[in-house]
Amino acid sequence: MAVNLNLERSFRFVEDESTAERDDEESEEDVLVFEPLLNLHSLVEDEILMALPMIPMHEACSPAGAPPHDHDEGKNEPLRNPFAALVRLRR
Repeated sequence: MAVNLNLERSFRFVEDESTAERDDEESEEDVLVFEPLLNLHSLVEDEILMALPMIPMHEACSPAGAPPHDHDEGKNEPLRNPFAALVRLRR
């Protein structure tokens, strides 16, 4: 499933963890402790993972917790169960 992401993040680097914790409360940027060997790949990966929806679904799907559709949208015929053919195999 394709999910479009449009991310814009600002980071500010500080010397130690206590400064990061203090400044993080009042800063709009994400405050990180400076590391000489910054793992940029890991940082970008974390940002992407946090931006993904908790429950990705197609635009045509019902929201989580909504009852399933009994009929096709715009049609008055019941949806076919994709597992109905498997019932015959059990016999």
